[in-house]
Amino acid sequence: MYPWLEDALAQLASRAVQQTLHHGLLICGGPQTGKRALAQALSGVLLCQRPDGNGPCGACQGCQLFSAQSHPDAHTIESEKQIGVDAIRDAINKLSGTAQLSGNKVLTIVDADTMTESAANALLKTLEEPTSKTYLLLLCSAPQRLPATILSRCERFTVTLPSSEQALAFLAQQGVSCDAATLRFFNDSPLAVLAADRDKQRFPADLFNDLRQLQARQLSAMAVAESWQEDAERMVHWIQRMVVDGLNTSASDETLLTFYRQCTQAIERIRQSGTNKGLLLQGLLIALAEGPLHALLKEDNLAG
Repeated sequence: MYPWLEDALAQLASRAVQQTLHHGLLICGGPQTGKRALAQALSGVLLCQRPDGNGPCGACQGCQLFSAQSHPDAHTIESEKQIGVDAIRDAINKLSGTAQLSGNKVLTIVDADTMTESAANALLKTLEEPTSKTYLLLLCSAPQRLPATILSRCERFTVTLPSSEQALAFLAQQGVSCDAATLRFFNDSPLAVLAADRDKQRFPADLFNDLRQLQARQLSAMAVAESWQEDAERMVHWIQRMVVDGLNTSASDETLLTFYRQCTQAIERIRQSGTNKGLLLQGLLIALAEGPLHALLKEDNLAG
């Protein structure tokens, strides 16, 4: 378990062992905060046949099956888009009988805030009248998107990001070199930094290196745009973050405000199918070079 979630897991696990855990738990938190890992660990406690205050025993049949991802009473729903009513109904059918191992049944719904209205309505009856020893773990980043009827029948548990010190210590333990300024560009999420390092993605230092070369005319806007196309939205978000930092020191700067709006419009267009991302990025980079680039590079502590 991630260090910043150990206390949360201990609290929930203790309630699970004491059988005081709410049957409908809404685990909320931003992207890459670790909420899925928390739900996974809690599921392990709920499906253990001999749990104690320290969590699952790790040796019983339930633990062995759960570790092998083949526990018959552990169910998960997730979708790359919306969660539809058929997926919810199928899961509810699996929960309707007695547990195959005669213990608890656990349904985890990943990104529950993407459920369609009919899917949420189908889940409602199970939340209102759950079958014996049934637990529903709903993970969501935007609980406001869920119907009030669902929210009112769940207990909300919020997962927060670690402090900067915790995050940097965790990353150091994972062998990832990072500082507070870089962490900020990943929305203070060490898991986002870890994923970027694992997948060999760009880091803010790459952004600033490209922008410095653009400023010195060692790279053209076209060349930078071409290299950014596969990661266009992330790069524009990072430029926008630079602008926000600039606005924090000069809130009335019309040049920055105008360019911030240009970034917002660019992100919207990037998300649309058929957009020529290279051409869009090139235009944005030209506007940046002719406008606030020098000031932004001078101010940001990653610029060197």
